Amino acid sequence: MIKTKPNRIAILLDSARRYDRDVLKGIIDFSRQMGHWSTYHLPPDYIHGHDMDKIIENIIKWSPDGVITRTFTGWEQFKALGVPLILSPYKKIIENEISFHSDDREIGRMAADYFMALGFENFAFIGNSDYHWSDERQKAFKKEVKSRGLFYKKAPEFIKKKSWYEIPELLAEWLSVQPKPLALFAACDEFSSLANRAIEISGYHCPSQIALLGCDNDVHICELAEPQISSIGMNAIGAGFEVAKTMHGLIRGEQLGSGNIVTLPEGVVTRKSTDIVAVKDIELQKAVRFIIENAPIKNIRVSDVVKITSLSRRLLEMRFKKELGLSVLHVIKKYRISHFKKLLNDKSIRVKDIYAVMDFSNQESVSRYFKNETGMTPSEYREKFKK
Repeated sequence: MIKTKPNRIAILLDSARRYDRDVLKGIIDFSRQMGHWSTYHLPPDYIHGHDMDKIIENIIKWSPDGVITRTFTGWEQFKALGVPLILSPYKKIIENEISFHSDDREIGRMAADYFMALGFENFAFIGNSDYHWSDERQKAFKKEVKSRGLFYKKAPEFIKKKSWYEIPELLAEWLSVQPKPLALFAACDEFSSLANRAIEISGYHCPSQIALLGCDNDVHICELAEPQISSIGMNAIGAGFEVAKTMHGLIRGEQLGSGNIVTLPEGVVTRKSTDIVAVKDIELQKAVRFIIENAPIKNIRVSDVVKITSLSRRLLEMRFKKELGLSVLHVIKKYRISHFKKLLNDKSIRVKDIYAVMDFSNQESVSRYFKNETGMTPSEYREKFKK
């Protein structure tokens, strides 16, 4: 029996970042199912010394069957190989090429919704507009905040003129003149780490005066910080699986054309940096805290929320609308749907079991509401990036 040679795939991703490492995990999951690939990995900087020209030269000599790469300087040379090429763009989406990237507008909206549900009225963003993902997250975050008539400021992009190590003190000075309590969204966890240091230098307390939220849920960054940093988790493993599946199809000659593979945000992983309800109304604080702690696992009703306050239902609804711009029921549903999404991304749990775990009584109505919120049924949402 003739043994088929494994496909040669060059994979040039930044394994120093959580997002890229999870994409690699997804690629591994697929390659194990379909038979192992022979791969060329991008070596760490201390080995290759930033000599991308030499790496590209070696890959071309290796004659890969496909290339999955970040858009490093010189990536265009791979096009001359005439093999399938899938890009992970750094600064901008490359037209007429197959790319994979995150749903950055949804990430920005999610961050704004998360902070607004906690009662914040003052918002700020830190990132770098040179990168498309940071710029798109900022624009969506700003749009959601401004649509409610709330305060918004974008931090100066010190990164464009100063070294990484000079930024915390400059950012601390900028933060000192912003209104408090302030909800600060960082474009990624590397920026949230920078912001966390700036908050420490400023002398303000996190989260009571400045609450901080990052993106990518890099546990090495978030959980080594003090306080530990909340972050939006990404289904990058699922995206990696889809990237590998697409590459497999292209190698087999399937005509997929150009297009994008989109990484969906899974939801906010709450840690100490946002563990606060930023409303002055004590009754409202109790109500929101009760929803945060109970909505993910219990089928609570508006009447349950009313009971833990000293207010009538009508008065509580009025205060929710005034301070949060949402009804009590809307806030409950937001937290339940957010937790539902997290569970859907755990492939070890069957969809029907999630209904039981979350104490849902009517699967049909929940499925209908989920589709209204996301455009997909729970099963379709899971299938979107099946691992």
